[in-house]
Amino acid sequence: MTVPLGDGRFSIPWDSTAIPSWTRAVDGARTPSGAPPVFRSTTHAWIALRLVYLADVAHLPPEEVAAATARYLHAWDTYVHLLEEIRRISAQADEDIRVAAAQWNSIDQVAANDAVTAMQCEREPYPTWNLATVALRHFGLGPAPSISMEERDRKLSPLDNQAAWNASLGGRCRSCGVVTISQGQHDRLRKVLRTHPTLFDLTPSYPQKSGTVAPLWSSRLLIASKGVADHVSPWSSGGRTSADNMANLCAACNYSRSNTSLDVTRVAAYS
Repeated sequence: MTVPLGDGRFSIPWDSTAIPSWTRAVDGARTPSGAPPVFRSTTHAWIALRLVYLADVAHLPPEEVAAATARYLHAWDTYVHLLEEIRRISAQADEDIRVAAAQWNSIDQVAANDAVTAMQCEREPYPTWNLATVALRHFGLGPAPSISMEERDRKLSPLDNQAAWNASLGGRCRSCGVVTISQGQHDRLRKVLRTHPTLFDLTPSYPQKSGTVAPLWSSRLLIASKGVADHVSPWSSGGRTSADNMANLCAACNYSRSNTSLDVTRVAAYS
């Protein structure tokens, strides 16, 4: 399936029938400015905007839009299950490494990677986009105004990832609510897998754009399961790298949001 890019900007029909109910915000939620949101999280906004584009801009047949919707829902469910599994494996690795290995080896790593790539906007049947690109190029929505590098605060560090995770409720993504492991848990589990290659299946790999292959376990699956700190007010527009401006996000929500404003894209504020 090839979808034309187009050069124009289009208004978004927020009530489009292409927006799945499972991507919509819950009753009572608000954007950061207090306006009613449309989408549950940045990941759900990205999925929905892609579907709106396919249905209302590219005018694909309804059955193709329905097939894309079903594919995204399956990818979402698989992504959620993967993060839950790795959270359990991380906890088990400190108690019984063989049980942890059996749990790890039961993961369909190729299917999990397909879900991760779908959630993170890669390897699609149309150009590689994230939410910011879709919003800006096709719907006239854009990232927050940017300031110069000299005016910005320090960048995020692994210590910020850990601090944001500690401040979250049970390590959950504060946008979509999926479970994540902390920076410390990620680092420990990574060490366990690397030091026990005969117990853990580390063989599946994926092709990179450079033509080389990379291991799924370290380059895709563990990274996808780690909570990362996100600037609530975008760093590029002057948001500070401080505890009151950081939220723990899963990889999908962090990647899909880029520096797009939650208010502009009608995403519910981080809880």
